[in-house]
Amino acid sequence: MKSMLKIRSVMGLLALLCFVLACSQPSEEPTPEGLSPLALFEKSLLGDSLDVPTDGYFVINSVDNKEGMQHYTLSATFYTNADRTGLARNAGLLKAGNLQSAGKPIGNGHFSYYENIRGTSYQNSFGKDLTYEVPGSADIPGFVQTMYVPKEVVLNHDAGFFVSKSQGTRLSWNSDSRNGFGVLMAVMYDGIESNLRNASLPVQDAIFYRFIPDTGQYQITSQDLAHVPSGGFANIYIIRGNAGLAQSSTGRKIHLLAYATSNERIVVQN
Repeated sequence: MKSMLKIRSVMGLLALLCFVLACSQPSEEPTPEGLSPLALFEKSLLGDSLDVPTDGYFVINSVDNKEGMQHYTLSATFYTNADRTGLARNAGLLKAGNLQSAGKPIGNGHFSYYENIRGTSYQNSFGKDLTYEVPGSADIPGFVQTMYVPKEVVLNHDAGFFVSKSQGTRLSWNSDSRNGFGVLMAVMYDGIESNLRNASLPVQDAIFYRFIPDTGQYQITSQDLAHVPSGGFANIYIIRGNAGLAQSSTGRKIHLLAYATSNERIVVQN
């Protein structure tokens, strides 16, 4: 699931983070193919700003990989026209704090940016005001923009691998006092893994999620686990993020996004 999350994490990051926590409601729904907790996070939080015309996006991510090391990604795409049908040529060495990418050709002379990094030397890029830098090219004017990047998320829970649906489990994570947007808590049923191990279990993924305050504690209840059948595998996620808008002297707009994720693997029992 973690590798699937990393693959999906570079998709759909196109707009300014904008939501009101009080208006967020819990939701349970089957998840179509390709929809992850991160995609729900983006869709729910970005809201009306998805309609804001942009010339691209620049994203950094931190994932707690449960191996004593953080996993980081940097991704970006820049467009040459309003309908986003043309990709810009190489915009130079992109930087977000210590994270950087020189870009890679993806065909027809176009470039995308994606770096997949492991290690601890990038931790000081999170929990602080970070400068995003794009040198620019003939297609994309350069810019330098600073915004707050939330702390990395380190998630734990007290029930162990097997979680009783009736008793639930208590989540704890490192809160971020500068994060005013709250976090997404999601429980995602892993239909493929569950069905492979027990053919009687549904193969379709399903998810329950809530936007909650970033207090560092949350009690998982039977309602949060109702969509996971007994014996089913699931992942509990905490995701937080921030976004900003960089604008060049020529009026070109680039959306900036930073987010941090952590998850715990469980098996749900009645």
